[in-house]
Amino acid sequence: MQEVSLEPAAVCQIKKQEEKLFTNIDDITIEYTEDDVLLVKELDKAVLSRGAWTTIIFKYQQWEPKKEAYSDDR
Repeated sequence: MQEVSLEPAAVCQIKKQEEKLFTNIDDITIEYTEDDVLLVKELDKAVLSRGAWTTIIFKYQQWEPKKEAYSDDR
């Protein structure tokens, strides 16, 4: 599996999302909606490790308003 790092824009968008407490790791998502537009679309995720320091990797696309389309997979 290829290692993926989040771009700063994606990290900022995730931090803007309302704070939520998850009781199940499988409920965690990277999807982010603003003004009824899905800005970050989760395509897939893999839980690499579970426990106190859970590691999750996401496959996603970001909405690009200039192109009016989603980016390539990230």
